[in-house]
Formats: sequence, C-alpha cells, structure tokens
Amino acid sequence: MLSTKSYFTIFLAFTLAGIFWACNGDDLPGSNNNKCKTITADTGIIQQELNFENCFIEKREDHYQIEDTAVYDSLISELSNEFLCDSSSFPSIDFSKHALLGLWADGGGCSINFYRTAGDERSAKKYVYTVTVQECGFCEMYGFSYNWVLVPKLPPGYSVKFQVKYIN
Repeated sequence: MLSTKSYFTIFLAFTLAGIFWACNGDDLPGSNNNKCKTITADTGIIQQELNFENCFIEKREDHYQIEDTAVYDSLISELSNEFLCDSSSFPSIDFSKHALLGLWADGGGCSINFYRTAGDERSAKKYVYTVTVQECGFCEMYGFSYNWVLVPKLPPGYSVKFQVKYIN
C-alpha cells in the first residue's frame, strides 16, 4: 500500500504534467503550430482599424454604429469622464465619408486574436461586420476588444449586421 506522501507525489507529478501539456510552447503567443495559424485580418470594406490607446473600455454595449460627429463626441466625453481616457486617444473622423463600427468580443486561452471583416451586401442593403475570435491553448488568459473600425459611410437605407464567431 502506498503512503500519503507517495499519493501526494503522484498527484503532484500528474498535475505538473497536465499544466505543461495544456499550455506548452506550441500554445504560446507567437508560436507556429497547426492549432493557431494566423489568418488575414481587417478585410473587406474596412478602411482603418482604430485602437483607442490609453483607454481601458469595459463592455457597455454589444456594438456601436456611429455615423455623425455629435454621437461620436458624446461617446468620447462619456469615455473620457468614466474611464479616465485621454481624449487625444480619439482621432477626428470625417463622417461625411466614414462610419465608425465597434463590436465587443472577448475570449480566453494562451493567445487571443481578433480578426475583423466587413462586407457590403448590396441586395440586402446592409453591411455585415464580423469579428472572428481565435482562442489558442488552454491557459486562462482573458482578452477583449471593441474592434473599432472605419468603413465607408453607409448609403441611405442601409443597416449593419454585427456578428462574432469563435475559432480555435
């Protein structure tokens, strides 16, 4: 019969093996494994990705569709006051040419990547904005993004369909 010390040693060995197996070097950010291949980012009609630096934004809405300066200025004011964002983090946007879309997505793993694509479905009179979240590995890291992008100004009568997809 095994002693308590032996059971503990076996348990510890299996636990450590599990940790190293679950989050080994193949799952770490920057690795080139078959599970987490990089896919093309920011495709379709996306004109620019916006990263509001120096601004930690927690989830408030599932998505944003901003098409005029007044709404954008209101968002900047709200975020600057509530989250202590540096207002210089927010670029000026020409809303006569662009619309600003934001879509909240989050995920976990050893590495989390967000890939954005937007398309124009003319027959349905809508843009489709998709964020694909790639979660790699079994670590317990958490990441999130509002995935802010500029797209061409929406034509009259258009709407936006927002969707988030998850891949491993």
